[in-house]
Amino acid sequence: MSHLLTHQPYQRIKNLREWNFGSYEGEGEHLNPPLPYNDFFVQFGGESQIELENRISTTVADIVSNSPADSILIVSHGAAIANFYRHWEHTGTVKKNTKIQNCSFFKYHYQDDQFVLQDIIEHDFSALL
Repeated sequence: MSHLLTHQPYQRIKNLREWNFGSYEGEGEHLNPPLPYNDFFVQFGGESQIELENRISTTVADIVSNSPADSILIVSHGAAIANFYRHWEHTGTVKKNTKIQNCSFFKYHYQDDQFVLQDIIEHDFSALL
């Protein structure tokens, strides 16, 4: 069974995908080295942290720049979102100090080709377990 978050039109964009972990893809997180990963996954056919940051940041900027909408919901994966956050962390005062939870929302303002984090919204789903 699938559920829709919105009835608005949506588009799947391949470059919003998760970090390419190479041959580590699909393996447990316990195999990952300590952060930051930097170029660790390149030796296993994956992408570097800089490649990921650039891919995600460029893709999100393209989406926002080419959309007539005032508000846009962009959905991606944990490591991709974390690296987008790191890429733009220097522009704002809202800071993330813990691991990104599932279904977290990072609300950004985009102006003059820069993203500024306005708010982080995290929900407590523990009552549903």
